[in-house]
Formats: sequence, C-alpha cells, structure tokens
Amino acid sequence: MTYPFKLEVLIYTRPNLRDSNLEMEMFMGRNILESLFDKMEVVEDCKSLFLSFPEHWLNIIEQRQLFQRLEKYCPNLEHVEIKTHSVYIIQCTSNKCAYIMDEALSDDGDLTKRHYHDMSRTNLFDMKKINVVSG
Repeated sequence: MTYPFKLEVLIYTRPNLRDSNLEMEMFMGRNILESLFDKMEVVEDCKSLFLSFPEHWLNIIEQRQLFQRLEKYCPNLEHVEIKTHSVYIIQCTSNKCAYIMDEALSDDGDLTKRHYHDMSRTNLFDMKKINVVSG
C-alpha cells in the first residue's frame, strides 16, 4: 500500500509505557486522532505528524484504519512518524516503512541516534517466536 505521505513506523519491541518521560509524548498528535475518529473533520494545516504509541488512544478497528483516515482527513500531510508496539498497526504497514528499533547503545554511547533494522532488507524471522509479516 502506498500513501501520498512519507510513512515511518518505528516498532518498539519492549516499550515501558509507564515511563514518566514518555507520558507527555503520548499526548502529541492526540488532537489529530480526535479529528480523524471522533469529529471526522478535515485538518488542512497538518503537514507533518508524530504519534507516540497511538494504540493508547485507539481501539483495534481504529488502529487498522489509521493510515486510511490520515489520507482522507489530512490531505496536505507530507510526513508521518509513528512509534508503536501495536501488532494491528504493524500488520497494516508496508515492510518498506517499518523499522524495528534496537535498544542497544551506539558505539559512542549516544542514545539519541536511531538504531533500527530495516525490515525490507533484513531477514528477521526468529522461528522460536511469533513473527508478524506485513505485505
């Protein structure tokens, strides 16, 4: 599936959603989610969107419809970045847009650098675990 916006879904395998540092971050973009699912109104001025664990605010059906709603109600959207661990969002994400985030420190100890496995170029199947595959 292709969308008119650039999509990056950052998959966190073991997030600590009770972390107090994450508490305010999860509110970012909540107003857009309310526009998409509660008010169902077009948001013309949204060009870039960051959502941190939107599954906190969405039911299962809404998680599966997130990308289609963004396309319909945010017509000027250029870039979407989503941090998630929701299997429902991951199932709806193209493997070219999905990145599994690595929790390891970088060589220089910098936590701000992104470490991820690009799912479109890496075989990440672990036959001892459940594997989620998106097309």
